[in-house]
Amino acid sequence: MASKKTFQYELLDPSPQKLSLRRLELLPGTGQIRCILETVSFNDKPVYEAISYHWGGTAEKHEIVCNSASLTITDKLTFSLGSLQETRGVQIPVG
Repeated sequence: MASKKTFQYELLDPSPQKLSLRRLELLPGTGQIRCILETVSFNDKPVYEAISYHWGGTAEKHEIVCNSASLTITDKLTFSLGSLQETRGVQIPVG
């Protein structure tokens, strides 16, 4: 049986000349949350929508698919992304 690939963050370049953000593209659909996380430069004037939610939560975690890999997130973020996923794909800045 093949093991699942686990999502790995890449460090952002901290230099002021390379100011960037991580943008999460939430793929439309129902069921398991699927997304693409990419690094984009502020110099490119990226288009995105932002959401606000409380990062804390219960110990309950959920698995999503991010860049074709498994990523564990909190139940509150799962609820927020799941609500958006049911209606449309959306791009969200992350960290």
